[in-house]
Amino acid sequence: MNLKIGVGVQENSDKKATKITQLRVTESDLKPLRNIVDSDEFNGSPWKGDSFLASESASGSITCHLTVETLKLLLPGFGFDVTEVSLPDTTGISEPKVTLTNLGKYTASGKIEKFFTIVEQNLEDQEERVLIGCQFGNVTIEASQGAYVTMTLEVIGFSYGYKQDSLSEVELLEDYSNRLTCVDATFHMSKDLSANTQSINVSINQNLEAKFGLGSTKATRITRNGKIEAKCSLTFNAYDKALYKKAYDNLLSGETAEAVIKMKTKDKKYIGIYLHKLGTTNVEMTDKKGGGGLSQELDIQYDQSKKTPITFAIGTVQ
Repeated sequence: MNLKIGVGVQENSDKKATKITQLRVTESDLKPLRNIVDSDEFNGSPWKGDSFLASESASGSITCHLTVETLKLLLPGFGFDVTEVSLPDTTGISEPKVTLTNLGKYTASGKIEKFFTIVEQNLEDQEERVLIGCQFGNVTIEASQGAYVTMTLEVIGFSYGYKQDSLSEVELLEDYSNRLTCVDATFHMSKDLSANTQSINVSINQNLEAKFGLGSTKATRITRNGKIEAKCSLTFNAYDKALYKKAYDNLLSGETAEAVIKMKTKDKKYIGIYLHKLGTTNVEMTDKKGGGGLSQELDIQYDQSKKTPITFAIGTVQ
């Protein structure tokens, strides 16, 4: 199908965004989440009686290529405040030949303040689905050998609608052509492990759920039903005894590590994903019938000194 998908930041939680920006979406599973309630009356028949629509909210997921502007646009949707870096730089993040311009740190209150509109247009049939009041409950960023760097967003929102009379105006993303690939990404944990790493997966689960009230089928609130959980999954391209031993020792001792994913675009823009405090939860030898492989699972923990578990750094390469 000929689809176009855009996202915009709303000024109010229940009002459609006025500016919609097209993302480089590769997969879309946007859909309504409905609760149909059946009558359980004794109706003098063995057949089920009537039913009604009790609630309908926005749900599903999208996966898109990661660009600098995509990250800046979407960070507030999963709780990260984006601020400008002033000079002199006091961020504590030092990268040779990189000038930082923006930082994304988790909001101090723990509350996601921003709501988004998502528009999915079917251009062949001149129709669109509009999801309003959306936040992102589960976010995954993945860099894998032989692939584009992607971001997957699990959507939870107040309402889901359909229209066909006139389509929303969707603007092109500013850096639409400057998507990131596996060639642009490196991984560092105590040392540069890029040559050893086949894939990195960073996931943040906000544990969000929609709440409903009387008088409407739409959701009225989005709340958190548990602690925020963040994980980092590493897959290495071959078995490495030293990496296994280090991860195994950390698992037993509880010692934590720091890591960073560094990405540079062809137009000399920089994204750094700083994982400040990683605790190993599992390490395994894999592919035992073949040449041998290695995987490691880590919890991303809240760093009291940094006041955030993850810092997203954006800048320019000198």
